[in-house]
Amino acid sequence: MINRYTLAAIAALVFAGCGGSQVAPTGGAMTASHAAHGKSWMLPEAKGENLLYVSAGYVYVYRYGGRNKLVGHLNVYGNPDTLCSDTKGNVWVPVFKGIAYTGEVLEYAHGKTRPIERLKNVGAYPYGCAVDPTTGDLAVTNVCANYIPSCDGPGNVLIYKNGRGNPISRKDNSLGYYYYCAYDDSGNLYVDGTGRKHPTFHLAELPKGQSKFNHIKLSVSPDNPGAIQWDGGDLAITDTKQIYEFSIEGERGEEVGVTPLVGSDYVSQFWIDGKNVSVADYKSESVGFYSYPAGGSPTKTFGTPYFPSGLAVSVTPR
Repeated sequence: MINRYTLAAIAALVFAGCGGSQVAPTGGAMTASHAAHGKSWMLPEAKGENLLYVSAGYVYVYRYGGRNKLVGHLNVYGNPDTLCSDTKGNVWVPVFKGIAYTGEVLEYAHGKTRPIERLKNVGAYPYGCAVDPTTGDLAVTNVCANYIPSCDGPGNVLIYKNGRGNPISRKDNSLGYYYYCAYDDSGNLYVDGTGRKHPTFHLAELPKGQSKFNHIKLSVSPDNPGAIQWDGGDLAITDTKQIYEFSIEGERGEEVGVTPLVGSDYVSQFWIDGKNVSVADYKSESVGFYSYPAGGSPTKTFGTPYFPSGLAVSVTPR
């Protein structure tokens, strides 16, 4: 099954392969020199600010909160989709190099323009990522699509201990496509995707320290596999124009709330920060900010230069 997120990824891959244009989005300014040479750049003020990283063809960096001024640009070669960050403010960017049919995961320190780590991910499409708050381990979901010659069978989840070295592969036989992943506060990993036999929404949990997935049945099933995040007490899952909140008990997920995202068109990834949530709206080429979990109309929005597929907040290192 090729769902809306995979279509977004393929579109981004085509964009990356063609080079694309670099247009300064609303709220910031990109100099002619930056655009002409396609170089990564970061304003000095970015180092002391909380930052919002947005993947939209390339990766754009904004001051988080207030005016959301554009303060940086990472000229990432490949196909950046979902982003994630850790408690140190480091940001992880999974990319897929279509010509070579290989992927890697790049780690950027807060406000920096050069990767401090490159993790190999050969023969698959690294799509989603999440960092375990209890250990610093990095989980990366791999999509194994039919246009990748080296893929054999379904995708998998790779777990890099402390975000370094060679990963451990984990698979769930019921999943055909692996999309998004998220850790809870205890280090349990949640992964969503579509079924191997039936192209419907699937959610699985890899308990901390275990190698076998548990299947979680939700009281309400989203129409499409959406981005997921632990909000501090419940598992939040997007479904086009809203965010469901589920209380997870064993192999059961009970809906406990819904956050309506009024004015959104095609939500790809979101980022919950306390009582606020930032949303990458793919179809409208914008980022929206909402109250969480109340939702409703956005408190503000700003445009992006291309269809945004992911975002992550990076806090200023202490």
